[in-house]
Amino acid sequence: MEIKYQFLDTSYIPELHACWMESFKDYQVDMSYLTIERMRSRARMDRVDFSLSVGAFDSDKMIGFLLIGIDRIDRQLTAFDSGTGVIEEYRGNGVAGGMLNFAISKLKFVGIEKFLLEVLQENKPAIKAYQKAGFSTNRDFNCYKLKTKNFHHKESYENNVEIKSFDKEELSNYLFLLDWDVSWEYTYSAIDSIEEDLIIDGAFINDECVGFMVFYPTLNWIFMLAIKDGFQAKEIEGSLIANLLARMNHEVSEIKF
Repeated sequence: MEIKYQFLDTSYIPELHACWMESFKDYQVDMSYLTIERMRSRARMDRVDFSLSVGAFDSDKMIGFLLIGIDRIDRQLTAFDSGTGVIEEYRGNGVAGGMLNFAISKLKFVGIEKFLLEVLQENKPAIKAYQKAGFSTNRDFNCYKLKTKNFHHKESYENNVEIKSFDKEELSNYLFLLDWDVSWEYTYSAIDSIEEDLIIDGAFINDECVGFMVFYPTLNWIFMLAIKDGFQAKEIEGSLIANLLARMNHEVSEIKF
């Protein structure tokens, strides 16, 4: 078996999608939602540069991939592993490491200073492999999934909360409400790169923005949900989610964030 590596372009998206679905069929997270169009949307959102991304091939069949996004984070040109997959029967042969090694020299050539990735905490083999390759844990994230049929909003109190929509440009005025560094896929750069419609709502009390939410209907993901300090216990986030579900005519069964 001779595995060959090569850099990609957008013409490989159909083949990438097929390889993705086969590689992740036994993954801890259900990937059945990821149509080709959603893969295109996710690639834009992750700022994937296909010319720096790698495919692994056995003869003419793609058996693995490494999708790499590029952005400037904290003034450093940074790469992000937007997705690494290897078809099950080819695992254990160093394919993932081979793709990374193939990409590294070109990443260095274009001036990449840092390489980031995110991995499920339950995926111990992947964590071990990444640590062996020189990666170290920087921070942990919590991921949530809301079954909307189980959502119950308790109307808030004395606050007269008004929900207003605004655009990406106006959103930048309220990012100070975020009191943590969001992950690569949820940054303002990710939001700005999305071509499809977003739902961006702010919660206002007496014309003061006390919280906001950014929702991406294509993937049913909440990108950002921020509440002003001192208002976290006042059901502001519940008001934002209730308003969102009403706008979506309660047709969304599940939301992730």
